[in-house]
Amino acid sequence: MKKYIIIVMAALSFVSCEDFLTPDSDHHLYSDESHLTNATDTVYSMMGIINKLQAIADRTVLFGELRGDLVDINNNTPADLRKMALFQFSDSNAYNAPLDYYAVINNCNYYIANADLTLKNSRDDYIFRNEYVMAKTFRAWTYMQLALIYGSVPFVTEPITSESLALKDYPKYNLDQICEYFINDLSQYANFNSTTTLPNYGAVIGVDTRLFFIPVLPLLGDLYLWAAKNNDSYYRKAAECYGKYIYERQLTTSYSSARISWPRDVTNYQQSMMEISNRYTTVFSSSEESSYNNSEIISLIPMDSLEADGNYSQLNSLFNSTEKNNYVAYLTPSKALINLSAAQDYCNYSTGNTITYAQKGLDDHADGDLRLHSIWQTMNLPFNGQRIEIQFINKFHSSGHIHLMRRADIWLHLAEALNRAGFPEVAYSILAEGINRESVASIGVASGYSQADSLWLATNLNFSATQFVIDNSQNSQNMVGIHGRGCGYTQYDSLYKARAFGGINGVPAYDHDTAIKNVEDMIVEESALENAFEGKRFYDLMRVAKRRNDNTYLSSRVYARGGEDMEASHSGIQADLTNERNWYVSWQGKIGF
Repeated sequence: MKKYIIIVMAALSFVSCEDFLTPDSDHHLYSDESHLTNATDTVYSMMGIINKLQAIADRTVLFGELRGDLVDINNNTPADLRKMALFQFSDSNAYNAPLDYYAVINNCNYYIANADLTLKNSRDDYIFRNEYVMAKTFRAWTYMQLALIYGSVPFVTEPITSESLALKDYPKYNLDQICEYFINDLSQYANFNSTTTLPNYGAVIGVDTRLFFIPVLPLLGDLYLWAAKNNDSYYRKAAECYGKYIYERQLTTSYSSARISWPRDVTNYQQSMMEISNRYTTVFSSSEESSYNNSEIISLIPMDSLEADGNYSQLNSLFNSTEKNNYVAYLTPSKALINLSAAQDYCNYSTGNTITYAQKGLDDHADGDLRLHSIWQTMNLPFNGQRIEIQFINKFHSSGHIHLMRRADIWLHLAEALNRAGFPEVAYSILAEGINRESVASIGVASGYSQADSLWLATNLNFSATQFVIDNSQNSQNMVGIHGRGCGYTQYDSLYKARAFGGINGVPAYDHDTAIKNVEDMIVEESALENAFEGKRFYDLMRVAKRRNDNTYLSSRVYARGGEDMEASHSGIQADLTNERNWYVSWQGKIGF
């Protein structure tokens, strides 16, 4: 295999880069003249970019979870992770390495600048065009990660292939500016088919290579969702992106067309735990990574299977008890997550329209929502002459690949966008029962939506009832509410509906603005229950805090990660998180606020 060598560096804002990138730097890697001129080159180049992504994969999870409220540290947590969780960032922290992000960006910049988009192969197919678009999505996603971690970062869109380019002054962009830039950059590809534009190299290390890439539409939707706090029309733009992607990919919300048996009465609750565990944990099985069309996973970063290979994920040994850590997990579910899960109501439905709720006080974290129970196991076992408690979180107990997006994320973000676009009833239905074209029309009539709004919904949520079959307690449905993944028959749960709209079954005193706020809180809560430990929590809190111009939305939750009684002591966090500047990391005074 040829070695295509590309500079990987970070240019700094309006300061000399000489101290950051020197001519004899190990990051200086140059390309040969024949690069990006044939089909073989494009495969190697894409794999080279993915190789650079591996270096930041674990950080994608850690920065998103340790700064949030769903994960807590303990006496065994390594110092650099402890400081991350306590917002005590320093230049020497091993995870504070922005060069690794710019390595991805510069490789993407090089590809974008040098790929010959006119070249075709013997089948008259363009060689570089699909990969060219993927280089753009990799670059946009990586810049988003930088901005979410550092707040304000040097912005470079040209490949740095010489010392003179390395020493140029580059502007610093914040998250808003990055979103606007890449909305403009990626919008031209919004009409590309979401499936056929993904490069497909077959299976590599047992993973369908189409999952290696970040599709345009959901990424563009995320860019709109972040930028919408400055432009309300972007909520509809975001919803259009998610809706189009769901339609093209036929992304239903259950895992198969055959319904898994649900509990029929409250007395059989232990059986219900097993059934929901089996249903839910299929999301994280290795089979999900080997198949593209029916996978819960939308995008992942493939990791090496052996630690000696260099890009091996450490998350398994951080979240789980393993031989490597002497069977002592370094990170644990927080009291806040345990309490949130237990506070949910598991709704049972039986023939005759009988609705019951499962009892509380069950062992093994099986109160309320069953997702935490299904992914987190603890056992007390003998070890070295004493008994120790070991922990397994099966989201990090299989292949080690880092999942960036999955179909639940797309649906939750669609709900978030629709809610803020003025459709809390439709957003709620995504949580409670699932939607299709006919149900959305019915909701629109019942809610008094205008003709223009109803037309917009019908156009952008074009989910046919013959393809998106809503749960009707029969055995043929493929659409369930996201909340039903852990809480049973949510479509019949009047307590859940009352949280959104007040009263029982939404009566009385419906207030539209209050409903939007309530449903938004429920969506953020649902993301916590569904996505715990996956690196998304801090950013969910950040996005809503920015949207509401209320930093306490983030700070109060993070301070109380050790339980509500810990808020007064801030769970050991000394930083003032009501000040947004303290949410971010800085590096050598040159990256960050």
